[in-house]
Amino acid sequence: MTSTISPKITHARYPLMHTDDGILVGDTKVVLSSSSIVSHLKTCDECVIFAITLGLEADKDLARMQVEDMAAALAIDTALNKMVEKNCGAFQNKLKREVENEGKFITDRFSPGYGDFSLEYQKAFLALSKNRDIKLTDTNLLLPSKSVTAIIGISNSQQAMRNKCEVCDKKDECDKKS
Repeated sequence: MTSTISPKITHARYPLMHTDDGILVGDTKVVLSSSSIVSHLKTCDECVIFAITLGLEADKDLARMQVEDMAAALAIDTALNKMVEKNCGAFQNKLKREVENEGKFITDRFSPGYGDFSLEYQKAFLALSKNRDIKLTDTNLLLPSKSVTAIIGISNSQQAMRNKCEVCDKKDECDKKS
């Protein structure tokens, strides 16, 4: 790889209001209405919505390597996936420490595409996280490809961290069981 990859994260904190239609995010018009996200945030009165990207250079380096050496490209793709996941985890751990100082707790992160939580929420999450570096395809996939949007709930009570596959309504048809 020829470029330096520099992860970039944007995030914002919002109050949550539980309604009959779902969960309203702050004073926005965004209502989280899927059963899986409503269940995930059931004890939360706040959230942080974030977006992280490794940037366009990561995609360019990967595309260049796919032309030169597919085996190396596969290794680089795996490394880039681990890098974005590591940065998501680091952000989540930092947030956990911050809210613990307030006597609060966080949920695990939850992204559009998990369970019945539609990818259509990607657009709202990019706007709510104040991200200007990530774009969407017509099918709501993120560009650059090594990017993530997610929500982390904040609660006054501790919620057990659960394996996402255990609570997913698509677990019986999924090939990514953990």
